[in-house]
Amino acid sequence: MDTSHVISNIPTTVDDDTANARAYATAQHFPPGDGPKPERTRQALMMNRYDADLVRDGETSRIRRLTVDSAWFSGDPTVFLGE
Repeated sequence: MDTSHVISNIPTTVDDDTANARAYATAQHFPPGDGPKPERTRQALMMNRYDADLVRDGETSRIRRLTVDSAWFSGDPTVFLGE
């Protein structure tokens, strides 16, 4: 599957070695190998909300818990089947 994802609005709160981050992601999906061609009409577009708890692991942070909530969907859901 050919996809494009845009993630935005990422408010983050940090408390010592833990943090919480929220974000919105818009994801455009096309059948494998088709990509975003102008003549392509078969696609799936979705918006998800992400809510993540993070914990410090040395110099980086790792996701301890992630919740993904589908806000809306538009298009052809069979795109995800790879047909």
